Amino acid sequence: MISSHLKNTTWLHKIPAGVKLFFLSIITFASSLISEVQIILILLSLLVFVISTLGYQALLKLKNIVMTFGFFVFVLGFFQFFIVGFEKALVTSLKMFFIIIFADVVNITTSFTSLRRVVYKVLSLFKVFGLNRKRVSLTMTLSLRMIQLYVSLWKKLELSLLSRIHPNQSNARISNNLIKKIIPPFLYQTKVMTLRTKDCLQARIQR
Repeated sequence: MISSHLKNTTWLHKIPAGVKLFFLSIITFASSLISEVQIILILLSLLVFVISTLGYQALLKLKNIVMTFGFFVFVLGFFQFFIVGFEKALVTSLKMFFIIIFADVVNITTSFTSLRRVVYKVLSLFKVFGLNRKRVSLTMTLSLRMIQLYVSLWKKLELSLLSRIHPNQSNARISNNLIKKIIPPFLYQTKVMTLRTKDCLQARIQR
């Protein structure tokens, strides 16, 4: 599930990794404030246009993302429709797609080494606390690479919980249950996946 780097160099490859990660952070935060379908559709259209300028291989990767996550997003939106209504369910699903695709665009146009170098520099702020920047930067960079896997895991946990919730429960209670019952297993499983991948990479490097 770790996104592969595009074989052909594009104009987006030439943009520094730090700039792309900065915009990814800003857009991820800003997307949480979007509540209108029209806005997220415009952003998605712009993102698809950007991907189209990266060549045929990038469009194939976009197709793979849609095929991989489309069903899960649809089912999640279907369950949310009965809880929060059609418009909110649609906005949530589209925002999820937007973040996944944007993060993947950053991944396929930025080498693993460049991503890790940026994270390593950011972690220099915590050097005074004795932080092992090499290990932490590797773990954080892997987290960026595995964002699709994390989103997929979150959706599976959420769908599993929603299927077991009584339909007569209030929206507030449902939201509270989602927060309490999904976050702990999600954090644990993502930590295990990331650390296992990190250990495998370190074992390869040491050979």
